[in-house]
Amino acid sequence: MKLMKTVLALLLAANSATAAQQADPKFEELSRLVTQKMAEYHVPGVAFGIVKNGQVMVRGFGVTNIEDPQPVTGDTVFPLASLSKTIAAQRSYASFNRARWIRNLALAIFTNHNAGWRLIQDVERAALKLYEGVSLDPKQAIGHRGVNETMPDVPLLLQQPAVAEYVGVYKRTPVGDVQVRQENGRLMIGETVLGFYAPDRAVATTGNNRGNPYEFIRKPDGTVGWIRVVGRIARKE
Repeated sequence: MKLMKTVLALLLAANSATAAQQADPKFEELSRLVTQKMAEYHVPGVAFGIVKNGQVMVRGFGVTNIEDPQPVTGDTVFPLASLSKTIAAQRSYASFNRARWIRNLALAIFTNHNAGWRLIQDVERAALKLYEGVSLDPKQAIGHRGVNETMPDVPLLLQQPAVAEYVGVYKRTPVGDVQVRQENGRLMIGETVLGFYAPDRAVATTGNNRGNPYEFIRKPDGTVGWIRVVGRIARKE
């Protein structure tokens, strides 16, 4: 897979290892987990790759989309999205801390569904345990979206705030606007219902986005001016 190999090569370059195409039993086990999680979270397509000790292992799963289902192949294009942060961080770490480099492991997972982050985090945890012996608490956050794992069961405020001041269109160029609306007294984004667990802090309580955190940020005059959606900020019109 051209894109996946490119991403893994960039990650691998941070540790100056030599890539070689080779699978192993651990990779096969993780591949079975990917297939299982695709069914569980209804993710149509996944590109998955691991670099371990200079060996590059990549595989495609499923289809590009459900309207025109084509197999995920070496030419399949996925948005790079936040993986660019991983590449930049890896390069920076290697440049300034070569003497302290301990592990030689990198992985990249691309999906084409909003629920893909759940698959990604499940596979990341399994990979860390298989290759590095790292066992993480189910509520211990990993990755820049890791906080989602602690949110689905967070207790909501018994007295929910009035939602009118949060309603509006929040501009987030070029990613797209966030439209927050009120329906039957509930605060909603799309078909997702939000519930407040702290002042100005909400969580998705329904649908595939269940567990996603949302934070409303106020201006100096006390009015709501921005919304933070999984690390990205949008400004209220």
